[in-house]
Amino acid sequence: MRLEDEPDELPGGCSLGCAVLFVISAIWPLLHVIGRTYEPETWLVSFLIGGPSFLVTHIFAVLALRSESSWVKSCGKWALRLVWVTIALFLVVGLIGAIIESISK
Repeated sequence: MRLEDEPDELPGGCSLGCAVLFVISAIWPLLHVIGRTYEPETWLVSFLIGGPSFLVTHIFAVLALRSESSWVKSCGKWALRLVWVTIALFLVVGLIGAIIESISK
């Protein structure tokens, strides 16, 4: 059931907001590694914030992609791109780090 005063932009903006929260939660442990203050508990914050924001981003992005507004659709697409590019970069950086570590031994 849809209310008349409910904004159409809600799924687009929420998907982008959750995507940014996911990116921040993915960058958090990397900043600790760079700053040499890394502890295993650092990952807990990333999983507690990043996991739910990943799911909510995808839910809102699917809703945004089904919208009739082109602006809302583009927000949903950008949110998905932001999340998956972050995951790809995280994997590439991890792979490069593993290769460098194995070569330097």
